[in-house]
Amino acid sequence: MNIGNIQLYKYSLPLLIPLILGDKTVMTREGFLIKITADPNLIGISEIAPLPHFSKESLNDVIKDVADFKKEYTGKPIPTDILERTKSLTPSVRFGLETALLNLHASFKKLTFVDLLNPNAKRVISVNALLTGSVDEIESKLEFLMLQGYKTFKIKVGRNKLKDEIKLIQKIQNILDDSYAVRLDANRKFEYEDGCRFLNELKGSNIEYVEEPFQSKEELQRYVNTGEGDIPIALDETLREIEPDELNKYKVCTAVVLKPALLGYANAIQFAKTALSYNMKPVISSS
Repeated sequence: MNIGNIQLYKYSLPLLIPLILGDKTVMTREGFLIKITADPNLIGISEIAPLPHFSKESLNDVIKDVADFKKEYTGKPIPTDILERTKSLTPSVRFGLETALLNLHASFKKLTFVDLLNPNAKRVISVNALLTGSVDEIESKLEFLMLQGYKTFKIKVGRNKLKDEIKLIQKIQNILDDSYAVRLDANRKFEYEDGCRFLNELKGSNIEYVEEPFQSKEELQRYVNTGEGDIPIALDETLREIEPDELNKYKVCTAVVLKPALLGYANAIQFAKTALSYNMKPVISSS
């Protein structure tokens, strides 16, 4: 099977609700749809969308990477190790090309994308709901989302006074019974001492995990190495700074939050497999 053509289609979509990323606000989501064609009349489609303030590559970097890939492979048979060859590309481009090529292969095999990857995969997956806004807004959203059937809720922390955030978490937990789960995401907001104090205040709470409470992977490793933490910790930003085989340094953590568009598809899969070997839960997150 030869690659016939590779095309990019740029999009720019205004967001109905502004997206808060760290201390930045994103009003428009920009990226590309990528379309790969091959003989005979096969099509693979995916998306390349660097996440503002998280991805290191720009939209111009995407155009350059895809142009280089197109020059190298157009009109040639798809190598059997093509996914290995994408490792040198920027993460969002890697993800887009990998999944477009896999879609192309699924089309060739007359399979769905899911069945190509794992014919025994679940057909229905559960998702968590993100709670944002004021205390009253969050309480109102929580009641609505519970009626919609959501069983897991995620709250961003590290943005307000510690005592106010603890009160909010306690209030939410008073509403939910043990059949619900609460996840907290700090996005590396806390300095080390503040993070330790926040986690200490959560002792006795039924929290599934706290994502990235500290400002660096070194501080996170320092905390997990103390062996004193009672609150489960999940890795997110740290995964973009380490390789899958380095997870052994963090195996006391509970979960890894995988963003394939920021890691690359094949790399995210390797992180998931390695995490499972350490009894860490892989959680997929969009970006």
